[in-house]
Amino acid sequence: MHQVFCISEIAERFVENLVQRSLKQQPEDDSTRLDFIALDLHSYYAIRSLGMASRVFREPCLDAIWHTQISLVPLLRSVGAIESKDGGLPSFGFVWRKHNSSRIIGAEDLPNLLLYSSRIKTLHLSAMRRPMSLEREGSALPHTFLLSDIIFPSLRYLSCDMRTSGPPDTRFVLTTMGKSLLNLSLKFTTASETDPDAFESTRGNQSIHFTMCDAAFSVGNFKRAIYGCKS
Repeated sequence: MHQVFCISEIAERFVENLVQRSLKQQPEDDSTRLDFIALDLHSYYAIRSLGMASRVFREPCLDAIWHTQISLVPLLRSVGAIESKDGGLPSFGFVWRKHNSSRIIGAEDLPNLLLYSSRIKTLHLSAMRRPMSLEREGSALPHTFLLSDIIFPSLRYLSCDMRTSGPPDTRFVLTTMGKSLLNLSLKFTTASETDPDAFESTRGNQSIHFTMCDAAFSVGNFKRAIYGCKS
């Protein structure tokens, strides 16, 4: 390979072009999405192949693949804490996949977790693009003593929809994110005050949105107020 590719800016530009092609795909085009990967299928495989072609492209390709995530499944899978299997009948042309936690994450998993989680800058826990079910994802999350560690140091944009992502994975991210966060969006559903057991259709959708320009918002204060954890 020519030495010109040793220039990091050139290698990054190659990868950037592949990412831009992925972003041009229509969001509703589920046929080009792969499992819980935010990139479309063709761009994902192209970036992955480029990363394996030479060490020069490895880091930029890993950054591109992990930059945006729509689930914690890939991260938990990277340390062998998730086992997947096909389940149920095909729906909308896809086979449902069930993801079960196989073990609890421990301190020994932190180095491998950080290898990938430190690259995540955008996390949308509400974007379930394909008909898949995640069973007991929360049971794979770390013990309480790990929640004081920073696992998402580069996370800038976080959105969680409590209607489609359970409290355990949301809590995991909120309590282990660093101080790089610029935008936080939380969506949830509340039952009517007169009827706590009301059906979903009668409940109200609520949302909380923070940006770093809000004087009252800081990552440390938010984490202490919500979960009482160390910032």
